[in-house]
Amino acid sequence: MSATTYYFAIVGSADSPLYEADFGVQRTENKHLHQFVVHAALDLVEDALFANTACYLKAVDSYNDWIVSAYVTPSNVRLMLLHEVKSEEAIRSFFVDCH
Repeated sequence: MSATTYYFAIVGSADSPLYEADFGVQRTENKHLHQFVVHAALDLVEDALFANTACYLKAVDSYNDWIVSAYVTPSNVRLMLLHEVKSEEAIRSFFVDCH
């Protein structure tokens, strides 16, 4: 299994960041790039909510080798995960545990 980087963010209903964490192998990418990629995916999360009523929206965006997955709570708090390895069931379980 290869080493990977994860960036997890909890974004409030007013698009304000409530929590963020980087974990895994830290590479030379700037932390602000992770924030930018996740923030840019927020509009795609809103679009996905119109087509899907489930909390777990799966992969909503990608940037280079990164994938952005999202989970939206009933109170419209967005759990966002930037990751490199696509593992739908593990990511869904992570979001359910966080919620």
